[in-house]
Amino acid sequence: MTTWLKSQGATLTGETIWALPLLKEKPQVVALESAPTDLDQVVALHHQFFTGEEVATVTPNHPLFVVRQQGQVVAYASAELVGNTGRLLYVAVCETARRQGIAAQLCQSVQADLTHRGAESITLVQSERAIAAGKLYRTLGYQPLNRYISAVLPCN
Repeated sequence: MTTWLKSQGATLTGETIWALPLLKEKPQVVALESAPTDLDQVVALHHQFFTGEEVATVTPNHPLFVVRQQGQVVAYASAELVGNTGRLLYVAVCETARRQGIAAQLCQSVQADLTHRGAESITLVQSERAIAAGKLYRTLGYQPLNRYISAVLPCN
């Protein structure tokens, strides 16, 4: 199928769905349950890597985790809880704050918070272009569940 799609000029991208096995520990972690005053900085960072405005929705079931350095937002993670399944929606770290372990700390905070709220498992979707993210997720204990290929066909 991918051969035919390519022959038709389709642009193919891959995504992997990961899952963190059953969570047992429930450490106390505080997450933002309402929009912070510097939400505009979070949205700007979000738009450096992603599209959409979902990150601007901050509620008890859709917490936001923000890392600031010298008063500026340098990283964030967004999550949601649906029933007993948590979803890590977005993780972004600005270029100047990378290679400091911030993404791992954010993911661990999300895991702890969602577990505390009742999540029995956590899933996420990772773009094939985010190679470093895949390595991080594997290091944190996530296991690949499925891999999907998306195709965009040009209209002539």
